[in-house]
Amino acid sequence: MKFISTIARYLRKLTDNQYVQNKIKAKNPNTFTEKRRNFDLLVIGEKYDVTSIIPEGKTFLQFDAPNRSLFASFLILQAKFSWLNEGKGKCIIICRKRNEESRSVSIFDIPFLHVITINKYKLRRQQSELKSPLLSHPLQVMNFFFGRKYDNSSVERCPLKEIEDFCAQRDIELEYRVINK
Repeated sequence: MKFISTIARYLRKLTDNQYVQNKIKAKNPNTFTEKRRNFDLLVIGEKYDVTSIIPEGKTFLQFDAPNRSLFASFLILQAKFSWLNEGKGKCIIICRKRNEESRSVSIFDIPFLHVITINKYKLRRQQSELKSPLLSHPLQVMNFFFGRKYDNSSVERCPLKEIEDFCAQRDIELEYRVINK
């Protein structure tokens, strides 16, 4: 009986838009109030089990969401690169092959972006959808909470030259990983 009541409590939380919204935003440490800095790695992109690709003893931040496009990962990198250890930082971008060409930005990407970026790319609709994620994107929210984390990828050359240029200009090592599913 206790198990059923625990499940019922959890389901009530998941149907509460404010709870879901807070969980989505919690993936984004606040750039201005977060005290930690100088991370060795940023991992951005698809939901991925990073235990096999992060060297032991390295500090990292992971910004992941289901079906994140390569373009959205680039926008997040532009917003968060300053968290990397200057001159020694590395960014790992993980993308599903089918999302490489997409220019989509989802409600899971919005908390990472500055208001100027939101305005520049006309993302106000996604920003407003974040206020009630269960109504606007119920399947994506379920995937966010219960979707699988990938654990198999291959290292390839990044197909978006702007990302390579951005990293080269800032002395950031770039590793691009593709999930072929």
